[in-house]
Amino acid sequence: GSDISLWMRNIHLAGYGVLVGLLGVWWNDGVVVQEKGFFFGYNGWVWWVVVMQAFGGLLVAVVVKYADNILKGFATSLAIIVSCVVSVFLWGFVVTGQFAARNQPRPWGGVHVQPSQASPETPSSLELSWLRHV
Repeated sequence: GSDISLWMRNIHLAGYGVLVGLLGVWWNDGVVVQEKGFFFGYNGWVWWVVVMQAFGGLLVAVVVKYADNILKGFATSLAIIVSCVVSVFLWGFVVTGQFAARNQPRPWGGVHVQPSQASPETPSSLELSWLRHV
């Protein structure tokens, strides 16, 4: 165990992420940012994406806090499936065989979870039965 709280770990991780992001901006667009400013070119769609990403991060935090990892995995899989279906209808995305083959194991195949028979006194122990087939 560690004496560092979860909040401090999150701040540390966010700090590294901001540092790497700013280095990427400086490396790729440093001159443009110096001339026109960091937020040059931001429009309503960009701000919408920023807000949705922030909301998604907070939503993940709530799910992790109040649900278990298995439920989070099912929610992520459902989000991938819904995004794919919505993309087909809204933007005319064509689901090719290659796309289906590359993305099938994640949401469609899922993870079959069952209680482990090895230790009946610990009902929380789980066996990922799909690992036996890998």
